[in-house]
Amino acid sequence: MAFVSPEFVRGLFTPPHDTSLVRYAAAVGMIWGVFLGAAGMGLSLFLVTAVQVARLLKRKSDEKDKA
Repeated sequence: MAFVSPEFVRGLFTPPHDTSLVRYAAAVGMIWGVFLGAAGMGLSLFLVTAVQVARLLKRKSDEKDKA
C-alpha cells in the first residue's frame, strides 16, 4: 500500500500539521479499539465453538463405547 499511496500511509501514522494531536490520537485510538475488539470477539467465539465441538465429539465417542 505504501508503494501505491505513500500519502495515505503517512496520514495513518503521523497527524497532518494543521490538526490537534489530541483529536488525532482519539480518532486513531477508536479505530484501533474497534479492530482489537473485533479480534477479541472473534477469538472468543472461536474458542466457545471449539469447546462445544469437542464436547459433542466426546459425547458421541462415549455413546459408541457404551454400545
